[in-house]
Amino acid sequence: MLTDVINEVKGIVAGIANVGKVNAYRRAVSAESDFLDAYKDDATGMIRAWDITRESTVSNDRTVGATEERHTLVIRGFLSVSDKNASEQTFQNLIEDVRSALRAKRNLNGTVIDTTPVQARTVTAATVGNVLCHYCELSFEAIEFPIATERK
Repeated sequence: MLTDVINEVKGIVAGIANVGKVNAYRRAVSAESDFLDAYKDDATGMIRAWDITRESTVSNDRTVGATEERHTLVIRGFLSVSDKNASEQTFQNLIEDVRSALRAKRNLNGTVIDTTPVQARTVTAATVGNVLCHYCELSFEAIEFPIATERK
C-alpha cells in the first residue's frame, strides 16, 4: 500500500543523523510563518527538512490476478543557505546520506519487492517563504508486486 511505502521511506530518512524534519507528504505552505513552522529544524534553528510524495504510478498486469505497481517517489529537500558555514557542502552530504540509506534498504525493509537507485534529478537554490534555501529533488521507483486484483 502506498501509505506504507511512503512511511517506510520516511522512517529510513528520519534515521539519518542531523537530517532535520521529515514529512510523509508534500507540505502546502504559502505564508512565511507557516513555512518556518513546517521546515525549521529545532535542533539547528535552520531550515532543514524533507518531504516525501508520489509523483506517479504505473500499473502493469504481470500474472493472472496480480498487478505490479511502480510508484515514482520524490523526496524534496531544503536547507537554509549559509555561505560562511559552507552550507552547500552540508546539503550535498545530506543528499548522499539519503541516497546511501535508501541504497542499503532497496526493498524498504520488506515493504516493496525492490526499488530503483535514487537519482538526484535537481540540486539548486531557491527562495522559499522568503528564505534562501538549497533545494533538491531526489527520485526513484518503489515496486510493489504482487498486488492482488479481482477478475470477474
